Amino acid sequence: MPEFKVENDLLSNIQITCNYLNMLENNTLSDNNLYIEKLSNFPDEETIKTGNVRNLIKAKELDNKTCNTLIKKYFKINNPTFYQIKCFIDIIGSQLKSFTNNYHLTVERLTEVGSLKGDKELNKMRDYILNALIENTEHFTKGAYGNLIQSQENSQKIQSNEKFNEENILKNALEILSKREVISYQQIKPSLIFSNLDGMSLSIIQNCDIDSKEYKLLKRLYNSDQDNYTRKLIDYQKLSSEDFLPELKKVLNLQNEVDKEFEKEIEVEEMVNE
Repeated sequence: MPEFKVENDLLSNIQITCNYLNMLENNTLSDNNLYIEKLSNFPDEETIKTGNVRNLIKAKELDNKTCNTLIKKYFKINNPTFYQIKCFIDIIGSQLKSFTNNYHLTVERLTEVGSLKGDKELNKMRDYILNALIENTEHFTKGAYGNLIQSQENSQKIQSNEKFNEENILKNALEILSKREVISYQQIKPSLIFSNLDGMSLSIIQNCDIDSKEYKLLKRLYNSDQDNYTRKLIDYQKLSSEDFLPELKKVLNLQNEVDKEFEKEIEVEEMVNE
């Protein structure tokens, strides 16, 4: 495997990827959040300064040898090219940035929901998500999943600018998704969990049997913001174009004008009621 040059930047995909792989290696991921300075939304900086924070590991710059050792161990393609290694790092790192700030995937939230619902297995979901990303590496480097990640990254960059055209973002995303090799849902094993850019919602791509242990666990995670576990997982294979676009918007964190107007109406109504 060609050696990868490591950036000394905590916000780089290589450092974020390897910090998480290091937690997986040391069995600390399920019980600890990773705090990445200038990226993590919680806990806030004032709380961090007090030092009175549990279940937290601060990200640190890992050296070249450590990073390459971790990549070599977890990147499971024989004789990978430099491009494939970079693709693996960029896709994993991009998703882990969203994972870091997804409220429903924090140790505290999973522990709280698991305790309230008597569901001890929810605590294992952090390990499951990262392992699933790693095990689907073959698809990352050449398939539609990688294209969707690219769309998500482009959307995040564009939205950092105050002036952006939502129609163009969706058009760009669909164009990217239409290129390269399209992978079959049957190839995705284990299931994949998207941490969407809104920091709250999840998109779960699965093809497991509804009676399987994996499906039931994913369904419980999907319903962790509900009082019960009644919502079924979305079957993306059966979605029409009209149904698929709203799901794509979740991944890209977009709203249409109707959504925005509805939110304004809710805000006005709340102000009147006060």
